[in-house]
Amino acid sequence: MFLGLLITSLLAIYLFIALLRGKQIHTLEHQLDDSELLLTNQRTALNKQSQLSEIFKSESVEKTRFLHALAHDLRQPLSTLGLYLAQVHFDKNDKNKRIFDKTKLTLKSLNHMFESMLEMTRHEAGTIRSEKMDIDLRILFQSLQE
Repeated sequence: MFLGLLITSLLAIYLFIALLRGKQIHTLEHQLDDSELLLTNQRTALNKQSQLSEIFKSESVEKTRFLHALAHDLRQPLSTLGLYLAQVHFDKNDKNKRIFDKTKLTLKSLNHMFESMLEMTRHEAGTIRSEKMDIDLRILFQSLQE
């Protein structure tokens, strides 16, 4: 009888431990499922991010090409206008000379803006590198004032 009680007790302890281990295994399986779902979601998000990155790069290249072509095409009439203005001559006493000089200055400024736009597209395309330099602000503000 003692032996039966001992075997029953050991069997009960074994079943209790097996039950605890089963619950632990079930919990671990549930955590594994959650981890796999999280990993799948992260992979999906990473793939989407990669696709968006490729789209962004492609659109950026297209934007750069467009701006370069636009700046180039718009500079052509400016150059022609500059050639026409260079052929116009005024007497020193002519009152229209001041307006003519301001027109030439505006044309020069506009041409400089397009040149800057072209430089930006070249910089974005990686064909030129930027470098730091000192700027005389008096000259900058004087040209802005004019």
